[in-house]
Amino acid sequence: MDGRKLFDVQREDIDMSFGCTPDFTRRSIGYVGFSDGWQDLMDNFKMDWEFGRAEDGNIALTGEIDLSKGMEFTLGVGFGHTPHSASAHLLQSFASPFSEQRGKYVSQWQRTRAAVDLSPHTQDGGSLLRLSQCLLLAHEDKTFQGAFVASLSIPWGETKDDQDRGGYHRVWTRDMVQTATALLACGQKSRRCER
Repeated sequence: MDGRKLFDVQREDIDMSFGCTPDFTRRSIGYVGFSDGWQDLMDNFKMDWEFGRAEDGNIALTGEIDLSKGMEFTLGVGFGHTPHSASAHLLQSFASPFSEQRGKYVSQWQRTRAAVDLSPHTQDGGSLLRLSQCLLLAHEDKTFQGAFVASLSIPWGETKDDQDRGGYHRVWTRDMVQTATALLACGQKSRRCER
């Protein structure tokens, strides 16, 4: 889109666009363990391969970033139901200054301060409580507060392939109850619960 060097990835009816500012200087898409970036970089620590397409498998994206003009860069991901909508979402996010995006991010995480202070009752000063609460909130939908996935990972990912549709990357009622109970114990209430 507009001459940008983006990755366009599709699975079923979901498209993803992945890019960088400044643009990637080189990019490649390959099969994990065979033609991915890790395999490419193993011999000489340089990106030699530039595969433009990989279909029906476990894929990995590799991009090279030109750091000669500075060490600062921004990576972005956009999703949509067409390649065009995914790349439009990505480019819209790049259009907002990073400081603005960072401000929103920080304000979301500042609400993680637990209303319950267990530090006098723990040997770690409440560190495990804070970390646990942050981990739960990392699984929250950032556009629909109060919606959670059980886990952003697929357990045993190294032995399961794309044909296995189960796993904890889906929403499970049992885990939602556990998440809600834990967050309520921390004094965390969503705006929807307060109405």
